[in-house]
Amino acid sequence: MADTAPRIDEDFFKEGLPPLAGTHETAIKDGNVLPCENDEEGCVEHKVKISKLTKPRFTSLVTQLKFRLREGRGQAIYYLGITDDGAVSGTHPRLLKTSLRILEHMAKKVGHCCVLPEEVDTKDGMYYKVTIIHNISY
Repeated sequence: MADTAPRIDEDFFKEGLPPLAGTHETAIKDGNVLPCENDEEGCVEHKVKISKLTKPRFTSLVTQLKFRLREGRGQAIYYLGITDDGAVSGTHPRLLKTSLRILEHMAKKVGHCCVLPEEVDTKDGMYYKVTIIHNISY
């Protein structure tokens, strides 16, 4: 799938703000994978899927989203359908769409977020690259 849309991280930071560190812009092409996720820092999070939520688990995921937004100075990038080591998981598209809806609900809980999902098809399956931007003023 050709990437014809402008990348939000480039356009969003044209105002002279510094570029984000650790945004994992490596493309998944021809069997290559994204870099591994860094649990301790950075604005990038990989999730195979988000499902079977309890209230404590949802609260934990919202806290994790807040951490990723802080690390990315207001921007977080979630890869849904990607393992922690950066491979396409092959998760069923229906489960990925459910995960996307849950992620959107998490962002709503944080407040004042813009959620920009991008569906990506590869030979190993589909995944979502979801950019979440916090504190957007209109």
